[in-house]
Amino acid sequence: MSRTVDEKVHQKKRQHILKAARQILLKKGYSNTSMLDVASAAGISRGGLYLYFSSVEEIMQTILIEKDQHRFDPIRAAIIDKQDFLQVLDQYLTIQKQRLLNISKSLLMSGYEYYAFEKSASSQEFLTKSLADTRRTVLGLLMLGVDQEKMHDQQIEDLADYCILTIEGLSLFCYLHQADEKYINRQLALLKKTIMNNKRN
Repeated sequence: MSRTVDEKVHQKKRQHILKAARQILLKKGYSNTSMLDVASAAGISRGGLYLYFSSVEEIMQTILIEKDQHRFDPIRAAIIDKQDFLQVLDQYLTIQKQRLLNISKSLLMSGYEYYAFEKSASSQEFLTKSLADTRRTVLGLLMLGVDQEKMHDQQIEDLADYCILTIEGLSLFCYLHQADEKYINRQLALLKKTIMNNKRN
């Protein structure tokens, strides 16, 4: 019983640290954030922080996994369940829309800093895995359309890469220029049109 309570306390403290770290990263960026900054923001000692995380890099990776990659878990589940392709596609684009509308509150630039400045084997492995996971999700979505005969499989991998690059470029544009909802709607509608142009005749 006490072990369960201790685990809950540990997880609550861990989430508190991640929340504080996210605010510091938003304010200072990845390269200017230290473990002392995070500890101060979380209201704990630096030694106490090291009981939960070994570095700012580990904190950054955890935030990217928990806040970004898990965002598309419903899409992955829908693909596994073989739900209707058009509905899953609309769900995917809706999730992207909400992300883009709130991009100013995201760690987009801190993420770019992390990928640009961290050259360790672990960071490169993390980047490779993140890109592979993203590509697997988008390709899985498109293959759902192929399996349901809503699309053909011609250049399907290239189309998946195009979708990823389009969303990435749109993310950066929205972050820098604070694009409004109408603009985002138009761009996502164009992306959907491009995807559906690959449909079966």
